[in-house]
Amino acid sequence: MSKRHPNLRLTSPRCTYCGAIWHPAEGIDALATYCPNCSDQRRAAAQDHFQLKPLSAADFVNGYLLPRRLRSAAG
Repeated sequence: MSKRHPNLRLTSPRCTYCGAIWHPAEGIDALATYCPNCSDQRRAAAQDHFQLKPLSAADFVNGYLLPRRLRSAAG
């Protein structure tokens, strides 16, 4: 009677968006995230859709992030 090791039943994680096999960093839940390529594409699409701008030093005061309504419009 042979016993199979439980790890033999594990499959490589697949991206939930494109289905590609990828290996996340330790501590990352692969089932709840996307592969790096899809993640970058989705982030860029969201930035365009919501007209997001990167944070700058003007958005921070003494190391704290200011609320959107208090940030400078020129930012």
